[in-house]
Amino acid sequence: MDNEEVNMSSKQPKEKIKLNIEIDNLTHAQALAIEYLMKMWEVTGNVGASRSTNFFSDGDGNFHPEIKLNGRKPRWFTNPETDYGDKKYRFDKEEARGKYAWHIDPDTIGWLLREYKEEELMETL
Repeated sequence: MDNEEVNMSSKQPKEKIKLNIEIDNLTHAQALAIEYLMKMWEVTGNVGASRSTNFFSDGDGNFHPEIKLNGRKPRWFTNPETDYGDKKYRFDKEEARGKYAWHIDPDTIGWLLREYKEEELMETL
């Protein structure tokens, strides 16, 4: 990430990044379900199709993954202090509390990243 150029028109990095995902503490069935989900992401991307995909996280059952992304624990995404007048643009712990279903759209996050200052944006990567 060092010295990576930032496209200031969209304030998103020009280059795509690699995200290494490590997930421990899964059953065989859970691992296969995650693999299938990621295969669907790959297929829709390769054929140019847009689809919502869903994964049921049974946290009160036996789904208790231990996850690392690029060697660190996942963080909450917090958007800048902007009043959109609608909670659908929040992706933080407070917003997640008590929700049964949570839809995350990378395009929405991309638009929110436009509100970041350059130094704040680099901290999200």
